[in-house]
Amino acid sequence: MRFPFWQSLRQGSLSKTPPASSSAANAKLEELRRRFDLRLREDYAILSQHRGCQLAPSAELKSIVHRLAGSAGMLGFHEISDVAGRLDDAFETPGSDTATLFLALLDLLERTLNVPRTGTTST
Repeated sequence: MRFPFWQSLRQGSLSKTPPASSSAANAKLEELRRRFDLRLREDYAILSQHRGCQLAPSAELKSIVHRLAGSAGMLGFHEISDVAGRLDDAFETPGSDTATLFLALLDLLERTLNVPRTGTTST
């Protein structure tokens, strides 16, 4: 295997290294989640501006979707990662139904961020 780090994971050699302080690791993870939450809100604000847009996706939109596909999954937001990944792939496939995937991604982001859904009325 060309990737010694991943090979060491399979062989369990990393388990022989002393564990990092759990409180320090938790603090780092919380900081990552906090930063991800802020970035997700910024990304949602940009993406939501494209709701209903019939034009080809901009480079910025493609970049945000691609980044969400990777970063969301690493932080445990697997459903967002999955839909963003499928949308990212669809952008590169002519004739794909990107509009449906895009709306599904916006819906997931709205639910995750507890953002009122655009176009809904409260009673």
